Amino acid sequence: MLCSCSASDVQITEDNLLFFGSTDSDVWIGDTQISFTALKEQCKLSGYDDVPDCFYDASEHRLWLVIYSTRRVYDILENKVSRDIFFYEVKDKIADIQNTIVKKNYIGFVYGIDDGNALISNDRDAGAYRYIISPLADDTAIHITINQGALFEPMAFKNNTIFFGIGYYKIDEAAFIPYENEWGHYGAPNDGIELVRSSEDGFVKQYKLIRMWEYFTVSADGKKLVGRDRDGRIMIYDLETKTAYDTGLKRDLLKGTRYKGKDLYYLDGTYLYFSKDTSETLSPLRHFLLTWYPGLIWYRHDLDTKETVGISAPNKFVDIVGKIK
Repeated sequence: MLCSCSASDVQITEDNLLFFGSTDSDVWIGDTQISFTALKEQCKLSGYDDVPDCFYDASEHRLWLVIYSTRRVYDILENKVSRDIFFYEVKDKIADIQNTIVKKNYIGFVYGIDDGNALISNDRDAGAYRYIISPLADDTAIHITINQGALFEPMAFKNNTIFFGIGYYKIDEAAFIPYENEWGHYGAPNDGIELVRSSEDGFVKQYKLIRMWEYFTVSADGKKLVGRDRDGRIMIYDLETKTAYDTGLKRDLLKGTRYKGKDLYYLDGTYLYFSKDTSETLSPLRHFLLTWYPGLIWYRHDLDTKETVGISAPNKFVDIVGKIK
């Protein structure tokens, strides 16, 4: 039976759930908001970039805050600017500013942390994308080059794999694997073209881009993808067995919503967390906007027992991104 995000009135609290703000840089563990005050004072942060980047290591269940000595990419002579990268772990819901990890003279930015290793962009040249995998525990580094065009930015770094919008790169095998069209009726995580024909003469009047499988995210263990099919069904695709299945849930989107992927669902083991749009909004101009951020209500669905319960969240504008030890 297809469930359109309906659930019981039962609401539970998970004190170790990690929430990131959907529209801002707030971070919460359970109902406790992480304060950046001490970190900002130590790093003398001010102005627009006055908050750190936040990365969750799903393998080690640890939260890291990242600060750059500069965010400038080029100097006045158009030379690449090198920067130092500072890593701070959040322990017991407090940023540890006494045990800073520093990576010196990098030209790129951090795109993820997995199993204690940071994924740092390095350079791009003639369609080749270069990255550095650097353990936080030491100064060693692995340099990798991905000769694949139009990858854009990594969307996730998990299970020693870098995930992009069109495929994933397995570091151990040094292989880029495009998402395969093995979904049968439900399509695949790639794009297609729908021909819109005139009702009068049958000629094609429009080429409409459709997403056979859209707004996908990567599971906590990096072994599955979660997304919507064209009918809004929440689907799970196993990258190891190359199989997919319908969860029986449907994630509808309000018209004009800006939410994509991580705002919609998060898969951790047998627990699928998913959200539902509400009419609430932070913008007083909601009815005059073409796109907007509606408030979210979160649920937890047990894939084994099929039980669904509500999740207590700090507010209506947060995403579930992990669990802290």
